[in-house]
Parts: sequence; C-alpha cells; structure tokens
Amino acid sequence: MTTTAAPKESDTKLDAAPDDFTRLEGIGPKVREALVASGIMTFQQIAAMSADDLYRIVHDEQHVRIVGDATKTWPKQAQFIVDGDLDGLKAYQDHLIGGREPQD
Repeated sequence: MTTTAAPKESDTKLDAAPDDFTRLEGIGPKVREALVASGIMTFQQIAAMSADDLYRIVHDEQHVRIVGDATKTWPKQAQFIVDGDLDGLKAYQDHLIGGREPQD
C-alpha cells in the first residue's frame, strides 16, 4: 500500500494566488509583480517585513522604481488587513499622501 504525503505548506503556497497587494496605497501592478517574483505572496509576509527589506527587494533586486518612502507604510497597511480592520485601513490610507506619511 502506497501512501501519499500531505502537501507541505510551502507547496500549497506556490499553488495559491497571491494577495491583491494593490489594495495597499503606494503599490501598483509593477511593485506587485516585483513582490510576487521575490516570493512574497501574502499581506502577512508584508506586515512582518521592514521598510528597508521591502525597498531592497522591490527597488534593488527587482529594479522597480519607488516614489519616496512609500515602503515605510506598507507593513502597517498590510497589518490592518491581516487584523481584519478594514475601517482602520481606510482611515490610515485617508491620512496618507501618495502612500506616504504626510511629513515624509
């Protein structure tokens, strides 16, 4: 009798569609593609990352232009989605200017 091993979590993630990162202010289709090409598939991953790591991945490794310091707000925006706080996300995005904090 042959048994088939259950798929590993990493295997199932490869088959799943990535989250819609364009829900985050400051992320358009090119940045989304850069994140996915680097293996970032979920809002949870973005929420756990630093702005410096996001900048390095998108700008330095994938060669996608980023306007200003938009990467600084992506983890916070993603965390609102992870927490299911869409009202908080909207309020935060209403505060942002072009995906950046007003003082940036």
